[in-house]
Amino acid sequence: MILKIAVCDDNDKDIEIINRELLLLEEKAREKGCTYQIQAFKSGNDILKSFALVQDMHILFLDIDMPGIDGMEIAKRLEQTERRVKVIFVTNHADMVFTAIHYRPFRFIRKERLHIELEEALLCAIEEIREESLYGEIFIEKDEAEIRISDITYLESQRHYVIVHFRRKDDQVIRAKISDFSERLERYGFVRTHVGYIVNIRDIYSINTKRVLLDDRTPIPVSRKYTEHVREMHAKYVRRMYHAIS
Repeated sequence: MILKIAVCDDNDKDIEIINRELLLLEEKAREKGCTYQIQAFKSGNDILKSFALVQDMHILFLDIDMPGIDGMEIAKRLEQTERRVKVIFVTNHADMVFTAIHYRPFRFIRKERLHIELEEALLCAIEEIREESLYGEIFIEKDEAEIRISDITYLESQRHYVIVHFRRKDDQVIRAKISDFSERLERYGFVRTHVGYIVNIRDIYSINTKRVLLDDRTPIPVSRKYTEHVREMHAKYVRRMYHAIS
């Protein structure tokens, strides 16, 4: 499998360092059945000029702090599309992680620890991309239309039906039990919050003892039975996203 990787940074030296690290990891990528092609962009404006190309890439190493259109703005615009690219934020500012998380990046790595954190981010991205390729991310087929797991924000049980809620699409109703999907979706980063709800962890904005608030501020009930597990799973997601930051 040939992966298309983009690197966007306004500093030529940082682009060179990332490229060098990627080349050093090429053998480990081959062991996972992948090779890759790397394309560099020197600004957010350059990304926008090739936006359709970038959003269809596999991985984007994206500097946050750039003049003009910065990495946050690029991630925001990508999040408004049917993107496939996995965004890995690269920055000197670890304190930005809690803002960055709302753009659903795959990882968050620090420039001063690039040689350590880039390897983990890259290899985990490759694993997920290969799995998505194998399973096609297909959740279920309905009226010959594909429902992709990555598009789902949450599932809601209504009697003998499950309502599938999306970020940018109309809801779809499936005749099924929500319990049929709980275990299957957990491997893709979903968590049961209530007997009648399953939520995509990447879309969680905040959690308290009674509800989960999604990024679009939709409130989802959390029952006492699931509260601790939801907190643990979300914390695990955050830790994984900015591996080793403390």
